[in-house]
Amino acid sequence: MCILSTSSASSLIGSGPQRTNGWMSRRMRINPVPEMRRNINMVNTFLQHNLEELDGRFVTDFTRIEKKSNLYNVSDSPFIFIGGHTNTGTDLMGNILDTHSMVRCRPKPIITKFLLRYRKNRLHSMERLVESGITATVLNNAVAAFIATIIKEMGPRTPRLCHNDLESFDYLEDLNILFPKGKFIHIVQDGRATIASEIARNINSNYTSENITEAILTWDDVTTQILEDCENIGSGKCLTVRYECLVLNPLREIQKVLRKYIFIFRNFTKYT
Repeated sequence: MCILSTSSASSLIGSGPQRTNGWMSRRMRINPVPEMRRNINMVNTFLQHNLEELDGRFVTDFTRIEKKSNLYNVSDSPFIFIGGHTNTGTDLMGNILDTHSMVRCRPKPIITKFLLRYRKNRLHSMERLVESGITATVLNNAVAAFIATIIKEMGPRTPRLCHNDLESFDYLEDLNILFPKGKFIHIVQDGRATIASEIARNINSNYTSENITEAILTWDDVTTQILEDCENIGSGKCLTVRYECLVLNPLREIQKVLRKYIFIFRNFTKYT
């Protein structure tokens, strides 16, 4: 059973960093790709066949929404944001959701994190901006509109647009402020697996086989902060999904995500 503690990420790394070296050697000998492909194919089959009724039920509403061209009003934009610590499997979740005709989830827009960082820095020194007539509200609206435009223009329009950028979850609570109708999916993976993969693929030059404990502690800090932010946002808007559960039981995990957000599909008419 996949059980996630929202109080700390430490519960995800078992007995601790001292077992990492042996675990890494076993980890690197395992090739999970064939099993993952079978699981993804199973999820694709489910999405293609079991959700046909969902497509038909809401396509009329979406057509009416599109004609009025107000689906992407920033304050009402029901974007889905996917994120987490580096190399935790956000692409897998994004690719699975993207297979559904009602969802578009493209690779991460690189610029988002820089906009969020700029906004956060400027909010700590607003004096000169306020003197120019740029208040915090104006800044928030501008950043939200910029991000919304990027998400909207990255591909064809669909009823649900997904923003898949793991690093943007460093500003999870800020995203919640900018997009009050947004939903957030936090992907979390066992810290040992995450760090082992980063070292093997040389994703982060600061992580090496010589400082595995330090790397896992950094993972713990980042993941714990995101878990706390997600809990503060509330279970109605932020959902944490274990990567291991997504790989082993993809159908169940995707159904969980769809149940979490299905009421948004049903409420499309409120935007008409």
